[in-house]
Amino acid sequence: MNAEPTLSLAIAPSDAPASPRHLLVLAPGKDSAHGLAPDDENLASVARWLTQYGYVYVAQDGQKAMEDDEFGVRHMPLRAEALPTFGNLALAVVFDSLALVQEAQQRYPGTLVVFVESASSVSARAQLTAMILRCAGE
Repeated sequence: MNAEPTLSLAIAPSDAPASPRHLLVLAPGKDSAHGLAPDDENLASVARWLTQYGYVYVAQDGQKAMEDDEFGVRHMPLRAEALPTFGNLALAVVFDSLALVQEAQQRYPGTLVVFVESASSVSARAQLTAMILRCAGE
């Protein structure tokens, strides 16, 4: 049996458990100043998996307009001049860019910001799970 650990407590807002959770995935493009592009399937897997914990938004270079997919994930452009704005962001997952991690930490104080390396031999979901659980244990 290969059960994944639950992350609901790790990413739940502590002061308002009934409020909706917003989860953001930042995915830079291949030729952007942000860094390398994550593999599309790796990115899609993480985004779909996160939908069980709240509303998922994927900000990605190359995305022309805001649109929702069939899994309930909202895709939006990743703009170099400004990260998306959220009132209550529980988690930000950043693919491949330490500079973007720093930007996210400054933009979203109090939000758990997790770095995922798409070139790693470990799947993005496994990296994300390990990082969230490690942060929740601190």
